Amino acid sequence: MNAAAAWRSFTTVLRRDLFRQLFTAAQLTLFALMAVIVALLVVAPQLVGSSSAPPRIHAVASPEVIAAVEDAEPGWDVEPATAIPAELGADVAVVVTGGVVEVRVEKASQAAGASAVGDRFATAALAVAAAQPAPAIVYGFDFDDGDAVLTRVLTLVATLLTFSVIAGRAAWTFGALSRDLTLGLFDGVLSRTSPLGVVGGRLVAAVIGGVVQIGALGALAASLLVVVGERATALRVAQLAVPLALWAAAGIAMLVAFATVLVLLFRGGGTASIGIVVQLIGFLAFGVLIVAVLDPDAAWIGVASLIPPVSIVLLPVGVAEGRVDVADATVAGLAMATTIGILLWLSLRVWRAATRTDDAAAMWREVFRRRRPEAGVSS
Repeated sequence: MNAAAAWRSFTTVLRRDLFRQLFTAAQLTLFALMAVIVALLVVAPQLVGSSSAPPRIHAVASPEVIAAVEDAEPGWDVEPATAIPAELGADVAVVVTGGVVEVRVEKASQAAGASAVGDRFATAALAVAAAQPAPAIVYGFDFDDGDAVLTRVLTLVATLLTFSVIAGRAAWTFGALSRDLTLGLFDGVLSRTSPLGVVGGRLVAAVIGGVVQIGALGALAASLLVVVGERATALRVAQLAVPLALWAAAGIAMLVAFATVLVLLFRGGGTASIGIVVQLIGFLAFGVLIVAVLDPDAAWIGVASLIPPVSIVLLPVGVAEGRVDVADATVAGLAMATTIGILLWLSLRVWRAATRTDDAAAMWREVFRRRRPEAGVSS
């Protein structure tokens, strides 16, 4: 089959699949649900932290200052303390010493309420010691994971959404190929079209659809963060969107090529089993991600983040948290590119073998049999 026919097959499949990847009712509904999740993720911490005070305030201050605060804010739960508790949880600790009011919080959702607490205790300290200058207010945001909780949640949710996009594109491709098989269209497609054009068009359409979706979700998250005043986090989201989209493109290409190989190999039966295999791969990657979240410093996590298919979910987390350097990213990229290349080569070989036999054993022999060039025919 000549290059012109291969190009026609590629563009035809690309246009058709790209429309289905982006504008069908199911895909638009899925994107809308993801957009709602992103919006809630950004807005919810602001709503939780918008109250004027936390459930409890641990106050290391004189009885006079505490009494003045309780008189001014009767709804606040102020508990006298001799030291800041080791675990604050969602509470706030205040230390009033000399001319300084120190406010400490442990949860990002309490950062907004900490400002009101600091102002109120500073006013009370000034009222008790009128001859003294206005006390300085110092805020200590000792977030419990060593970084902003909001940023950590954004990282994990972004990774899960990215994996959902990757798995969704691969599942859609698997479903489309299985549908062709069920409708009896496979034999005609196999024999009359360019395998490179059809596989390439379907794979590129899935990649473009996934990248567009991730880019749109990233833009939505960054815009909402700017609106709520989290400009620094918005910048980080924008910076993460590029590597996440690129890695998602690689993950989609790998799983689409893998799904193509499986459907072609078992087109004579067992398509339900193929779906189970694809789901098991997804569950494996997701399970490793959960373990990585619980123990991110484990040595094996660093190694696993370089190896497909587990690297699909682990590498974005490592990039987002600054745990992946250029060398690791290069190794992971080369491993992914090699895997994609092998799967694409295998899918084209299986496609040609599928035109000759339905028997799995015979098909495998045909896949690895050395091809002899045919006169007048180009691939």
